[in-house]
Amino acid sequence: MLIKSVELKNVKSYSHETIEFLEGINGICGQNGHGKSTILESIGYALF
Repeated sequence: MLIKSVELKNVKSYSHETIEFLEGINGICGQNGHGKSTILESIGYALF
């Protein structure tokens, strides 16, 4: 299964955000406290 995008609505620091993933390897980077883990937790929550 390939994840093409993630849409976050009212999740922690995200009021409404859509994140698109390209084919291949994608990286998530940013400063501390800017929501990187929130993106990964949301994907995990949606899958399980």
